[in-house]
Amino acid sequence: MGELEFEKVNTFSCITTYVAHKSHTVTEMLKKLHLEMKHFAILVNGKRVSLDDVIEPQDEIIILPKIAGG
Repeated sequence: MGELEFEKVNTFSCITTYVAHKSHTVTEMLKKLHLEMKHFAILVNGKRVSLDDVIEPQDEIIILPKIAGG
């Protein structure tokens, strides 16, 4: 098996934090995790990112579920 591209470092309630080990786009990461961007907000090093942004090694990635309601 190849080198891990990212590892889960923390889960608090519904917020999951990863650290990247290889460069890849947000889209590539979400595909590997079987997640759709429309259901989540992605922060890299504390800043919101788009699907084509590149995640670099040692970046901290936080995946937040989008919540709707009234």
